Amino acid sequence: MPDFNFAYLLALQQFREAASPALTQFFLLVSDGFAGAVLILIPPIIYWTMDKRLGARLFCAFISASVVNETLKLIFCVYRPWVLFERLHLAPEAGALTTGYSLPSGHTSTATATYGTLGFAFRRRVWPLVGAVALSLLIGFSRNFLGAHTLTDVVLAIAIGWGAVFACSGIYTYLDAHPERDIALCAGVGVALAIAAVFVATKSYPMDMKNGALLADPALMMADFFKAAGGLAGFLAGRLLERRRIGFSVDVPLKVKVIRVVASVACVGVVYGLFHLVKGAIPGTVYAFAEMTALSFMAFGAMPALFVWGEKRAKVKSGK
Repeated sequence: MPDFNFAYLLALQQFREAASPALTQFFLLVSDGFAGAVLILIPPIIYWTMDKRLGARLFCAFISASVVNETLKLIFCVYRPWVLFERLHLAPEAGALTTGYSLPSGHTSTATATYGTLGFAFRRRVWPLVGAVALSLLIGFSRNFLGAHTLTDVVLAIAIGWGAVFACSGIYTYLDAHPERDIALCAGVGVALAIAAVFVATKSYPMDMKNGALLADPALMMADFFKAAGGLAGFLAGRLLERRRIGFSVDVPLKVKVIRVVASVACVGVVYGLFHLVKGAIPGTVYAFAEMTALSFMAFGAMPALFVWGEKRAKVKSGK
């Protein structure tokens, strides 16, 4: 629906330019504050300290939505709205985090998956689910208001996000009934990831130029896919290790929970820093996959193992 997308975004652009700058700042907060880096921090913190199952489901939905989103971006190769429609332009304040292909919206799909999982987990109270739906719609609208995505981008992203919510919920329900099939399930997802990786690495991409620069660099977009794929691979390996060998508990004192979060963030930060030291020496897609595989494996497998080891030693020393 190109004509409607253009008319809709043009109307929003005219309203944005006539309205107070505070309104643009509000939607920037919604877009980057509620759908930015915070999304990747929520699941592991809940996993380490509050509810293992919910934390794992949250990250499962988040990273699955990200993989699907990045795969579809590389399939469709749709340029951003201001490239497709010359009269449109992005809100200047939103420029730094708005790159690459447009369809679907990554902010919207991952935010919908994360908040949707939280709302669905507490759906018996109704308002958390209503709040999750409202927040996903607000984040999607913020991407339209800022001129970063068309309505088509956002609608598809919301569908991806809710699809991830229900798919991950179904997977965990299945594993509750058949816990012995976790290895087969992980292997199946691994094969699917490998097929998708071969596809995105070997397909052809548009190489349109403007002012001597690519409108969208396929290499950077492929790195985003491999980052998401690595996140999913590391998560699956970490969860498999934790389910079968570790079995840590979140039923610990508040002091221990705080130590877990501080220690985990510090360890993950160190590994992140070490990867950046060798960033230029490793091909972009390999680096992106390896980095996110290591970080997500640490969060969901290695750190729980460290919790069990360290807390057991602490109990021995205290004589408890």
